[in-house]
Amino acid sequence: MLTQDLHTRLFILQPTPFCNLDCQYCYLPDRDNKAKISLEIVEASFERLFSSNLVKDNVYIVWHCGEPLVAGLPFFKEAISILEAVAKKYSKENSYTNGIQTNALLINENWCEFFKEKKFSVGVSIDGPDFIHDRHRTTKRGIPTHQAVMKGWKLLQQYEVNTNIIGVLTDFSLDYANEIHDFFASLNVSLVGFNMDEVEGTNLKSSYSPSNHSLKRFKKFMSELYGLVESSKAFAVREFELAKNLILETQDLEHGENRPFSIISVDHQGNFSTFAPELLTIKNDQYGDFIFGNVLNNSFHSSFNTDKYQQVSQSIEKGILLCKESCDYFDMCRGGSASNKYFEQGKFQCDETTYCIFMKKAIIDVVLEKMEQFTQTHEQPQNYEVLTSCGRYRARVVFGISLEDGTPRKETKIYISDVLKENLYESIRSQVEEGNQGKLVAIDLETGDFEIGANVVDAVEIPARDRLRSRLSSRRPDGIIWSFRIGSGNEGLIKVRRFETHKVKCYSSGSSIKVDYEIDERMNTYFVEFDRYGFIYKEDYSYDCGTNERENKRILYEDVYRGTVIFSQFSCGFGEEC
Repeated sequence: MLTQDLHTRLFILQPTPFCNLDCQYCYLPDRDNKAKISLEIVEASFERLFSSNLVKDNVYIVWHCGEPLVAGLPFFKEAISILEAVAKKYSKENSYTNGIQTNALLINENWCEFFKEKKFSVGVSIDGPDFIHDRHRTTKRGIPTHQAVMKGWKLLQQYEVNTNIIGVLTDFSLDYANEIHDFFASLNVSLVGFNMDEVEGTNLKSSYSPSNHSLKRFKKFMSELYGLVESSKAFAVREFELAKNLILETQDLEHGENRPFSIISVDHQGNFSTFAPELLTIKNDQYGDFIFGNVLNNSFHSSFNTDKYQQVSQSIEKGILLCKESCDYFDMCRGGSASNKYFEQGKFQCDETTYCIFMKKAIIDVVLEKMEQFTQTHEQPQNYEVLTSCGRYRARVVFGISLEDGTPRKETKIYISDVLKENLYESIRSQVEEGNQGKLVAIDLETGDFEIGANVVDAVEIPARDRLRSRLSSRRPDGIIWSFRIGSGNEGLIKVRRFETHKVKCYSSGSSIKVDYEIDERMNTYFVEFDRYGFIYKEDYSYDCGTNERENKRILYEDVYRGTVIFSQFSCGFGEEC
């Protein structure tokens, strides 16, 4: 692989290895070590990152591994000032997002103000209601922490900090799908992610085993939770959304954990590694460790040709090939987690792991079964009947600011399948084309009614096209209006007036978009597309008209008639079109 092909998505910095908790399933060693990363290492880390060609669009910078808030607010203020200065130096001010993972015990008003000001995404570790959470997450003296965590969570909510939750599911949790759902539903959280207590690092034993009984209980729990979440719409579950994307082939797996330098982890001493953050702190007989360099002395690219990196990388590739040869789920996983392979089996050159069985295969099975049940038990809504019965179509919904008076406006455009267009057009071709070459035509795709412009126009004559559509719309106010220039191909614009007032419920995993479509300073455009099962999925790219760059940004999870909808954001400046 060429170094110019590398692309960093996740950059993890360890402010300190120390943690004020003693969670039973934690994988990190040295949790009593109160050492703190120096500002010199912080600056060197960001210099190495932004001076490289690894940041192609947006990199998520996460302060993690240990309890990061122990480093103190003064440290973080200085560290973020350094980050901002280095990013500006390399013209990368808009190429990163800050995140932090915390147990929330140290959260106070000052932290909340800082997170809000610097637009942090704050992940809080909560396993569920107190009787589940306090079973494993206690202080070093064995004191339960749920009450203190909830105090911190409420402060974050009070200050409207962008938050999400990560919880760990143990075997004990599996009997309490209702309780776990109801608890998280009460927290006003948009996204909850679940991990299992996996064999990893210093955690040498999991509460799960790949036995039929254990797996059956896990699937039952996930099935129940899926049903509860789909019914309540109170929050989205990271694992379910990922599985939907994988099933519908909308998830980018090209920059996953097994991709070199997709993830870079830097510890408090400046040592760095890739592939998986869990590898950074581990000693190993075969390799010594998984440290590939130090930011004070080495660039990330310089480690690419070291013997240790090459050995590790080649072993991981061989493991991926084993997965490809033996696993029916390979296209939805692309080789599994290197760290789970190593910690469970002591090597990278292997295939299936317990983690894979539960967190990949089982969840995909559950979600696929639920999606199939939906298609068998729910009729398509009347508004979508013509469109879905004729194959794929794509809708673009534009939200923005009116340049004239500053008021919000909304517009919807629909792109219909070629099969539908061709069949309809053939039935009226002779009436439309004879003597009308070079003129505009507007056609209602539901009725076949059409309107032809009076004059020959250029293909880009947008005002004339708008006037023609308006005339036909006056006769067909609920029509699906397709317009194009006769003789110049029929790839024209399709507009659906009736969808313009369609209201949907939005969930946001990033910046907040409310049901009333809160408008920011940029125009936001969302694409949706039905697949052959009637599920809507996203176009997985966006195009920034200001920089001419494509970028991946999934920000919304939506529900329409209890089907699955996933949106992507398109960003354009005022007056520009994507």
